[in-house]
Amino acid sequence: MLLSWRELEAAFCDTSRGVHRYFDLGAGRLVALNAHLLGDSLALQRVSEDPGRFVRIETIPSHEQHEWLTHFAAMVQDPDLRARLTETLGNAGVFRRFKQILRQSPVERQRWLDRRSEILRDHIGAWLRARGITVDEQSSEPFARSAAPETPHEAAALRRLARDELEDLPAEALPLAVGLLRYLEAKAR
Repeated sequence: MLLSWRELEAAFCDTSRGVHRYFDLGAGRLVALNAHLLGDSLALQRVSEDPGRFVRIETIPSHEQHEWLTHFAAMVQDPDLRARLTETLGNAGVFRRFKQILRQSPVERQRWLDRRSEILRDHIGAWLRARGITVDEQSSEPFARSAAPETPHEAAALRRLARDELEDLPAEALPLAVGLLRYLEAKAR
């Protein structure tokens, strides 16, 4: 299984407290550890003892991600949509609400997703280059990854990633996605 850019993007954007993310150079995969869990705190100690193998991923601060929303909202052509997005920027739950509002305008939503992906690709590319990590630029899935998550936290992160992927699917693709999930569940038994 390969680590997707989407998974890497999620690692750079998830601001969950107490979660530390590393890129494991030896295994070519992401490792997410929760400092509040005893097993993960012991793993954090092992990670800190091998700095040549594990590279810490610094999450992009939420205020910086908020700036992306602000800049994007200002560029929206539809005045009503721009006003609703701008109003959301000052409220609690801004990221969730921004996403909800954009779902009502598929064209602008896609424009936002493309812009966000471009920003993240630039940021992640610079991060990789600064650390001397090379990526096969031809592949949208550049990193090898083990087949099964090794920790409960990794499993939870994959579940969040799967939910995010499902949210982004068009409605007509949902029956296929549910069918595939049921097939995979049955096969795993």
